[in-house]
This record gives sequence, C-alpha cells and structure tokens, in this order.
Amino acid sequence: MALINCPECGKEISDRANSCPHCGCPIENGNNSDNYTICPECGGSNKIGETICKHCGHRYTVGEYNKAISNTPTAKKTLYSKTKK
Repeated sequence: MALINCPECGKEISDRANSCPHCGCPIENGNNSDNYTICPECGGSNKIGETICKHCGHRYTVGEYNKAISNTPTAKKTLYSKTKK
C-alpha cells in the first residue's frame, strides 16, 4: 500500500481507497493519481490541465507543468508552452 494525496483536499490517503476518508471525494478505480499532477510547492494534487495549485495558489511554470505531466503514465498528455503575442 502506498499513500497518495487526495485530489480534492490534498490529505494523504491509501492508493487503494475508493473515496477519501477525510472529504469523501471518490477515487476512481482505487487509484486516481494518473489524472492529477502533484504541485512542486505543497505536494497537493491538481487535475491535469490546471496550471494553478488549488491548495496553495502556486502557479506552475511551463517546465514544472510539463515535468508533472510526464510523471502521469496513462493520462492524456497535453503539454503546454508559452505563446508569443
């Protein structure tokens, strides 16, 4: 058994849990971590596509986000880059 962070409240839970015992957030297939990135500042889980941590407000840099996405093996990998205006 490993510990993961709940994608909703950020507290540590079992990777085998069907839902978070703290907030009740459902965890798909007992392990929802492939659909989330881990904030490099606070360790909280954020849904793929979110570039600002909902737990601490840290704004991912392009490099941090792309590195976090590369650590999610089965999720759809959508890397983003800065666009010139």
